[in-house]
Amino acid sequence: MELGKIIKKSRNDMNKTQQEVAEKLNISRQTLSNWEIGKNYPDVFMLLRLADFYSLSLDTMLRGDVNLMKKIENDSKQLAFFKELPFYIIIDLFVIVFSFVLLFIIRGSDEVLSLVLPWQILLCMSSFSMVIVFLNRNSHLFKQKAVRISFVLLLIVAMLCLSLLLLFILAFTNTIIIN
Repeated sequence: MELGKIIKKSRNDMNKTQQEVAEKLNISRQTLSNWEIGKNYPDVFMLLRLADFYSLSLDTMLRGDVNLMKKIENDSKQLAFFKELPFYIIIDLFVIVFSFVLLFIIRGSDEVLSLVLPWQILLCMSSFSMVIVFLNRNSHLFKQKAVRISFVLLLIVAMLCLSLLLLFILAFTNTIIIN
């Protein structure tokens, strides 16, 4: 049996209206109605509240509803994404700061520049690989605005690293002088 039918049957068994249940759960009547007709599904937190309210086990509520299981899986992937996003941002910010520190170190010294250039190449490659890893791990979530914005931010940081690499290469070939 589908989730919508289960919660509707449970509500009817308790002789409650949609409005009464919605007020108890602090949701709108329309939201509850949409769940009951299968138009959309509650999130995991609300599933727990529904199970408690109707005195049902989650197993009873979830088994047999393939669409709901897909939604729960997608919700968990989305949660994992937002847990790892700060890691990507912190690492990329570190790369940028380190690049500027290297740029400050090489001012006026060709000898130091030749030592710094390989590090900048490595930093640029790591920044772009983080963008690729991010894209591969989160491509299924690209319909969401927050994921697209995060990807663009990481891409901008990677492009900044590439620009700094170009600056280092130009300085190394004495095309420009960093003072």
